Amino acid sequence: MKFRMKLNIFLMGLAALAVASCEDGPGIVQPSVEPQLPEFTDADVQVALSQGLNSSAINLQSAMASDAPVAIVDVTSVENLPEGAQLDFAIQISDDASFADYREVSGPVSAGNVAEASAVSFNSALKAIAGNVTVPTQVYYRIPGYVTISKGKYRLGSADKYYGEGQVTVTPVDNPVISSDPSAELASGAIDIQQMTDDGIEIIPLIDVTSISELPEGYKLSYKYVLSGNQDMSNAKAGDAGFESNVVSVSRDKFYETYKQVFGAGSEKNTVYWGVQAFYTYDGATYNVSGDDNCIKQGSVEVTPLAVPLHLGTPNTSQDWKPETSQWLVKVGTTDVYRGFSYFGGQYGGKFTDDFTGSTVWYGLDGDVVIDENGVVTGKISSSSGNNILEGSSPALYWMEVDMEALTFKMTPIESFGLIGSATPGGWDAETKLEASADMLKWTATVGLKDGELKFRANNAWAISLGSSASDLQFDGGNLPSPGEGNYVVTLSLGKIPYTATYEAR
Repeated sequence: MKFRMKLNIFLMGLAALAVASCEDGPGIVQPSVEPQLPEFTDADVQVALSQGLNSSAINLQSAMASDAPVAIVDVTSVENLPEGAQLDFAIQISDDASFADYREVSGPVSAGNVAEASAVSFNSALKAIAGNVTVPTQVYYRIPGYVTISKGKYRLGSADKYYGEGQVTVTPVDNPVISSDPSAELASGAIDIQQMTDDGIEIIPLIDVTSISELPEGYKLSYKYVLSGNQDMSNAKAGDAGFESNVVSVSRDKFYETYKQVFGAGSEKNTVYWGVQAFYTYDGATYNVSGDDNCIKQGSVEVTPLAVPLHLGTPNTSQDWKPETSQWLVKVGTTDVYRGFSYFGGQYGGKFTDDFTGSTVWYGLDGDVVIDENGVVTGKISSSSGNNILEGSSPALYWMEVDMEALTFKMTPIESFGLIGSATPGGWDAETKLEASADMLKWTATVGLKDGELKFRANNAWAISLGSSASDLQFDGGNLPSPGEGNYVVTLSLGKIPYTATYEAR
């Protein structure tokens, strides 16, 4: 059958497409009006469903294993196709017949007149619709057609024109298979955080990866560790793990902070149930290799915590008294001194804590504070809760120094931050001011930089300065290298440890 459909009818189809769901397939350019389109209609194209759709079964794993695309339709006849035009089809899949939510996979027409989709893209669409499925899964499908000319991509026929519709059972691509053994450290059954700290050991290996199945092109693996006080892994806490030289590992400090989220900041030993999860990411979506929240390896280990904590939290009124989201002060070497920035104060002031799970351990004010002419606050802290510090004050950013042996603290108010150095407009003689965010934890400036060096400093003085590394700024650290000549948005971030500086080219 053959008929001619003039431009006005064709454009009706375009208009219908333009108001389609925002879930329309990624990468499809919305059509525009082209008054010089030749006469070419959906009736000029005849197709037959692929063998897989005809048999209601598509095996993505087989296609992947043989490095083959997934056939959608065979194009059996095409008439009046404009010179230079490209014919394309796609397959839209959904988990319900209404297609309220669907994904579209492109299927360009090959030289063999077969519209073919990438098995990896099809698999990604399946998981976006059906979740992290690992077994054959039935979905609804429909097949729109498109034609691409120099001015854009256009739908063949009206918005409800499809070259095939139905249901099909899709076998997904196998998830990556990762074989591993517990690291020697975990296999020993004991981890002593205190001893590791004393010995300067900063990394805890978790598992040795012995093999990884071949990954489809574009897949990227990542890992997390989980810690729990329960053998069934309930109420577990998780964190990102690194992978290098076939070893999944985590920093000692990060492991210990997660441990404290589970057990608190006590000094007694605890049996920790641990697990390592593996994930693969493709096309912006991330899936657990083992499905759901399962681990590729797990076990238990006895952990000896630190005799003294690595961080102090600064919970206070301005951030709803939540230790885990407060700014943390960092232990200085082997001393009992902690220091760092905190946005602190408000109606009920605040306290210090080394318990990040529920804060049953509070260190408050013992006696009265002393505030000098520069606004510097000093005082003593109580080891048994004490009173709130700076109760009734306005929240402000402070550089804090807390001595847990002497039970004293010092809080220097931060009124400004500047960028200074040979790479900055004012050299080492005049700093470039940064503007503060509302909570004073981010400071930014748009500035022209040169080759050379720079540092950040507070209050237009050198008493409080930051340097050494832009990804891990250190108090009184060395000079930072310039990112190069050019205009940058410079951002200093003080909300979390480590403090960082970024340079965004303009």
